[in-house]
Amino acid sequence: MYCPNMFRKVRHAVGEMRYGIKYFFMNSVVAHIPIWHVRKFLYQCAGMKIGRSHILMHVITDGWKHIEIGDGVCINSYCHIDGRGGIRIHDNVSISVYTKILSASHDKDSGEFAYIEKSVEIEDNVWTGINSVILPGTKMLHGSILAAGSVAIGKEYEEYGVYSGVPAVKIGTRKLVKDYDLSRWAPWFR
Repeated sequence: MYCPNMFRKVRHAVGEMRYGIKYFFMNSVVAHIPIWHVRKFLYQCAGMKIGRSHILMHVITDGWKHIEIGDGVCINSYCHIDGRGGIRIHDNVSISVYTKILSASHDKDSGEFAYIEKSVEIEDNVWTGINSVILPGTKMLHGSILAAGSVAIGKEYEEYGVYSGVPAVKIGTRKLVKDYDLSRWAPWFR
């Protein structure tokens, strides 16, 4: 006897199991490989688009097919990059340790705790401070800074603005004389 409901449940369970195995492999094995070129190859096999950039060891990733990283980007150790809703990081961006970039969450007003996705975009020469958080829907414009421990709450942050606090508010303007190029920094074993 054919039961379409049962078939859907089994197919869903198998899909969840495959995803769980991939998540475990990427974050418990790949993230701990000490050679960058091997990690980069495996991230690309998972679907990430990565230019001449570096993701250091111990970074938690998710939604690999929806993460696009340009050239000269450094994502430091112990960051969390959740690309399920789409993350685009342009060129020469410094993501400090323990930063969390999230593009998926839940609708606070939903009685079903509905899952939502909103893309995150980080333009050239942006710098995120230690332990900062970028929430779904955020757009960090060219040269902006998110100070250590600050939370970007899903809006657009202006060019060269310096933002601090929870939620992050503008506290100053960055006086960057010229754009920098981080692509020359090339560690093999970090």
